Amino acid sequence: MSPSYPNYYDWCQMSQSFDSLAYAAIFSQTLPGEAGAERIRVAFASGNFFSTYRIQASIGRLFAEPEDRKGAALVAVLARGFWKTRFGGDPGILGRPIILEERIYTIIGVLPDFPYHEQADVYVPVAPHTEALGSWMREQHNGASVIGRLRTGVAMEKGVRRNERDCRAIGTAIPGQQPGKWRSHGFPA
Repeated sequence: MSPSYPNYYDWCQMSQSFDSLAYAAIFSQTLPGEAGAERIRVAFASGNFFSTYRIQASIGRLFAEPEDRKGAALVAVLARGFWKTRFGGDPGILGRPIILEERIYTIIGVLPDFPYHEQADVYVPVAPHTEALGSWMREQHNGASVIGRLRTGVAMEKGVRRNERDCRAIGTAIPGQQPGKWRSHGFPA
C-alpha cells in the first residue's frame, strides 16, 4: 500500500533504520502552451528527495527542505528529457516561469539523467500542495512512493528486518492516535 503524506511524516519521525526517508507522488497536471494545453507528469516530492538519492542538478539547483513548507515560494525542477524536448535544452531556462494547473512556478534547476523508478517531467515540493492534492488526509493513499537510505553501518539484511519491525510498530502506533479512521484500511483500531 502506498503511504499517505502524514504517515510518511510519522515514519520519518519514528523510524530508527534510516538516515533519510523521501516521499514522491506523481500526478498528471496541465501545462498550457501556444499549441494548446498538454498533460504532463509532475512529481510532488519531499524536500529531501534529491539529497536522499544523492543527486545534484546538471543546471541550477534542486529544491531543499525549506522550500517544502506550506506557504513557500513555488519552485520547479525539470527532468532532463523534458527540458530538451519542451525547452530545446535552453541553458538560460533558470528563473523562468512554468505554469502548472494555473499555478506559477519558478524553474530553479534541471536534473541529469535520473534513476528514479517513476518518470516525471517536472518535480515540485509537496508541502505547498498537500491541501490541493488531498495529501494532508491520513486516509488519502495516492500512489506515493517512499524511498530510504539506511543508516550508516546498518547491513542491508539487518536493515530490512529492523525496518519491518519499525513499520509494524509505527503501523500500530499511528492508528491509535486517530481511532476509527483506520478500519477500512486494514489497520487495527
